[in-house]
Amino acid sequence: MPNENLSPASAAPEDALEDLRRRGVDIDSALAESCLRGLAPAVLNRLCAGAEVVQYPGGTEVPRTPEPDVFQPPGLLVEGLLRVVRRHASGREVTARYVQAGDIVGLLGVLGEDRPLALDAWLTTDVIHDTVVVEFNPAAFRAELNDEAAFGRTLCRYIFGLLLAAQDALGGSLLLPVRARVAGHLLDLAERRGHELVVDASAQRLAAAVGSVREVVSRVLREMEACGLLRRSGGEVVLVDTAALHRLASGEGGGYS
Repeated sequence: MPNENLSPASAAPEDALEDLRRRGVDIDSALAESCLRGLAPAVLNRLCAGAEVVQYPGGTEVPRTPEPDVFQPPGLLVEGLLRVVRRHASGREVTARYVQAGDIVGLLGVLGEDRPLALDAWLTTDVIHDTVVVEFNPAAFRAELNDEAAFGRTLCRYIFGLLLAAQDALGGSLLLPVRARVAGHLLDLAERRGHELVVDASAQRLAAAVGSVREVVSRVLREMEACGLLRRSGGEVVLVDTAALHRLASGEGGGYS
């Protein structure tokens, strides 16, 4: 799958952040949204030394490396939206997590060396919107992890947050009704176009994301449209009442009131 690599400049470590800014990367906004925001500038510069900027077009998948034991480098998502999906050979899939600006990707390559490769055989990453990732040099990342205690604590807190989010998502997939799960995924996938929030997703795609079937999700969308929560036009869904959708996604408003 094509992606665009913007070659890293040969900047000195102390100039790494400024180099990314000169290359048009909104690294400051991404850092402000990330777990890395409290780290000292010197640590961030060492971490970003030799970083590459990678762009993934929406509607594609993040490509796997040809070698099965080579993982995606650790990186910081600067803009866009990714969806990590676990797909089964039967075609069924479940959303593992959404990745947005400020999130860290590629930790498996530096923290999961002993993990059996077979466990990731059906794990893929969909590019929902055009996405930009700053990929760190794995050696520099490991060096900071080994030598900088503050960086290690920061990653531990981030990973613990991912664990809690995964537990919440699992509970939601098991306990929340389909309409709540559909509402949550619509809010996650929404893209602002002018004054509207629009989701470019078919009932089949939403059904796969929430672990249901197209017929059930189509009925849920019709009910939401009849209650004024959204409107549909072709393959797009326009979110009309986002407050009601948020209540519904949290398990409230079961009657679409």
